Amino acid sequence: MLSLKEREERLRKYHPDFRDGSKREIRVGPSKDMHLPEIVSLLEAKSRVNPDTIDLTQIAYETDVLVIGGGERGLRLHS
Repeated sequence: MLSLKEREERLRKYHPDFRDGSKREIRVGPSKDMHLPEIVSLLEAKSRVNPDTIDLTQIAYETDVLVIGGGERGLRLHS
C-alpha cells in the first residue's frame, strides 16, 4: 500500500488534473471561465460532422439509453 505522501506524488506526476499547466479556461457556455483539464480543448474543437453530408431529419439509430460522460454517475446502472 502506498502512503498518503506517495499517492500525492503519483497524482502530481501522472494525473492530468494535478499536473501544472494541465488546466485551461473554458471560453464559452454556462461553465465559461472555469478551469478544467486539457479535455476542454477537445470539447471546444470544431465538429468533425459535415452538416452538408448529414440529414438530421432522418433517424439513423434508435437507442433506449444515452450516457454522456463516463464518470461515476454515468457508469452506474439505474433501473
